[in-house]
Amino acid sequence: MTCPVCSVTQPAPGSGESPACRCVQCKALVFAPTGGPKVLIAHTSDAMATFVGIVLVKAGFSPIRGSSGAEALRLLTRHRPPAAVIDVALDDLTVFQLLEHVRQSERLADTKVVLLASVYRHTAYKRQPTSLYGAHDYVEQHHVPDLLPTKLCALLDIDPSGVSALAEESRLEAELASGRPDLTGMSRVRALAHSIVTDVALYYQSDVTRAAQTGNFEPISGLLEEARRVLSTLADPRDYADADPIFEAFAALIDRMQKKRADND
Repeated sequence: MTCPVCSVTQPAPGSGESPACRCVQCKALVFAPTGGPKVLIAHTSDAMATFVGIVLVKAGFSPIRGSSGAEALRLLTRHRPPAAVIDVALDDLTVFQLLEHVRQSERLADTKVVLLASVYRHTAYKRQPTSLYGAHDYVEQHHVPDLLPTKLCALLDIDPSGVSALAEESRLEAELASGRPDLTGMSRVRALAHSIVTDVALYYQSDVTRAAQTGNFEPISGLLEEARRVLSTLADPRDYADADPIFEAFAALIDRMQKKRADND
C-alpha cells in the first residue's frame, strides 16, 4: 500500500493484523486501503486517529490521516477525498480557519465535513450546536463506532445496509477517557484545557463569538466554570494549582478569533 503523505510503497498488513501501521519512510499513520471512499482524518492524537481509522476501515472506508490542520489541508488538496473528519481541537488551526479554507477552495467544494467533538463522555455543558462553522455534521468521540460510519454514508449517499454499529474496544475506550495519555504534567493539562475550550466553542459558538467581538467574558463565565470542573475530572488540580489553564486556553482562542476578524476587515 502507498503512504498518502510521502507516497512510499510498503507491505499491506497481513490477515489478522491491525489495519493501521507506520510508514517505513515518514512514519505517518497509514491505513490499509479497502477500495471504499477515502476519508481524511484530521487529528493530532495518534490514539484517537487510530481509533477513528480502524472504525472506518471496518466499515469499508479508506482513511487518510493528517496530524495537523496544515497537513490536513495539503492532503485534502492532493487527494480530494469525498469526506473529512476534523477534530475541533486541532493545535495549529482553529476549526473555523480550516473550514474557511475548505469552503473557499473550488477543488474541495463537494467535500463533506464531520466535526469530531473532543472531550470524551462529558455532557454537562453540551447542547445541540447552534452552528457547525460550515461543516455538514458532527459526532462525539464516544459515538464514533456507532454513529460516524452511518453519518458518512448519509452525507455521501451510500447505502448504509452493509455498515453495522461497531462495539468499542474497552482498552482503547479507557485510554481515550483518560485524555491525552501521550502527554504528562502541565503539557497534558494545557492540551486538555485546549480540548475542553474548543468543545465549548462548538456547542456555544454564538456566545463565544460574541465574547470575542465585545471583549466581555461575563456572559460566558458560567461556561468557563463548568469547563474548569470538567478539567478537574480529567487532571489532578494539584498539577496546576497556581494556574488557570481554562482561562489561558480560552484567551488564546479569543485572540485567534479576533486576529482572524481583523484580517477579514
